[in-house]
Amino acid sequence: MNLNLTGIIISLNAEKTIEKAIDSLSFCNKIIVVDGGSTDKTKEIAQKKKCVLYERKFDNFRNQRNFALSKVNTEWVIFLDADETLEEGLKDEIIKEIKNNSADGFLLNRLSYFLNKPIYHGGWYPDYSLRVFKRKKARISENIVHEKVIVEGKVKKIKKGKIIHYTDPDLFHYLKKLNLYTELSAKELFKKGKKANFFDLTLRPFYFFMRMYIFKLGFLDGMQGFILAICSAFHTFMKYAKLWSLNKKLFYN
Repeated sequence: MNLNLTGIIISLNAEKTIEKAIDSLSFCNKIIVVDGGSTDKTKEIAQKKKCVLYERKFDNFRNQRNFALSKVNTEWVIFLDADETLEEGLKDEIIKEIKNNSADGFLLNRLSYFLNKPIYHGGWYPDYSLRVFKRKKARISENIVHEKVIVEGKVKKIKKGKIIHYTDPDLFHYLKKLNLYTELSAKELFKKGKKANFFDLTLRPFYFFMRMYIFKLGFLDGMQGFILAICSAFHTFMKYAKLWSLNKKLFYN
């Protein structure tokens, strides 16, 4: 099958999930893995699966994705994280839409698992993001974390099928990611000249918990929904605490 399509995976110590991610992109003409310095078997798995492997020391997500895009020579691209897989039904829809050339970019829905449970509330689902696009019509936003693909042209939702996202199988994994994501978010805010105040460290996390757990019905996801809302509020607190530290110069160079 020649869809003129490259699959891209950004990886870092993802040996437990990357094989499924690669297998779900088997309909692509080529799969590129950009690894940020894994110390587990991630790179070996990518090579075993015949992916094109590039190693680039991780600095932020935007730069990793831009580097990956610079290696693409096909018309179409699909981004998939190393802890994600495509449902079979979604693959069929992607193939159909690319063949029909019905848009320049496609939004795919994502269902995330937290502590081994699918999360349908708290603002986590539905979760559409632009993952399939024409290379020459797209660019990556300036955000160094939570970066997005921006397409100049027609964008269409694919409503059938989902990306399955195995985000955090345990809290150790979550806390490890939290440190990285809050650091990058704080640096991004600092670069924009933002400052953190008492409100940011107190009421903002509390409001985030209430919005996620009560207003967005996170309580319907049981204990996982409660833990996720608490963790997300703590994420907000740490982001602004680190921003406060940056402004006070309380950090090592």
